[in-house]
Amino acid sequence: MSAPADSLLLVAAWPRVATACAAAREAGTRLRFHEGLRRRIPEAAAESRVRGAWSSAALDGARVPVEVVRNLVTGRSAWPPGDATWDRVRGAVQVTAEAERVGPLL
Repeated sequence: MSAPADSLLLVAAWPRVATACAAAREAGTRLRFHEGLRRRIPEAAAESRVRGAWSSAALDGARVPVEVVRNLVTGRSAWPPGDATWDRVRGAVQVTAEAERVGPLL
């Protein structure tokens, strides 16, 4: 295993982190079987992709409101002229779309 992975395993073993991970896992399980969410899977999946792209862009330093990313992804807004921020947002959106396309192939 790599040094970063080893470090993450050490952090994951900390009592407060382990407790938070278990709580997050349980919340995810409850959501998975939530009837309201199950009826709206396409909408939930679309929102998940928007938020994933938004989060990826933010991790890369592009801080924009999630509503802006949602409007760009859905075509309600035109892409602004390119600069470093918008290039990162566009890249995050493109990677998210590509991951959806190749996911079934994996």
